[in-house]
Amino acid sequence: MIKKTEEKIDEETKIDEETESRYNEALSQLQRIGSLWEQCHVSRSMGMLGSWNAHLDAVWLELIADADDNKKIEDINKKYVENRNNRNICYQVLMKKEEILRVMQSIQGKGSKKKESTDGL
Repeated sequence: MIKKTEEKIDEETKIDEETESRYNEALSQLQRIGSLWEQCHVSRSMGMLGSWNAHLDAVWLELIADADDNKKIEDINKKYVENRNNRNICYQVLMKKEEILRVMQSIQGKGSKKKESTDGL
């Protein structure tokens, strides 16, 4: 009887090779991204550009798995490094970086884009 129970548990815990993930972590990811956006807001409002950039990078790491193209982020990071001694330019670059990430988040369906009325919600 114990052996049958162990076999049943083993079968239930196996993950089919075609299955990408046994558990969906979408809710956890949305919570992390939401927290990161809050931290971005605080850093931006306090003028802490390095911190703001680090938080934006963390958002990027959350979105990268579903990103089609990372060229925009690479380019914006280069602009930030090239202008790191000019706070005004860095601020504008980080604003653009945040905009790109927010649009990317919405395109991926993880953002604040409103649902269509046909979605039933």
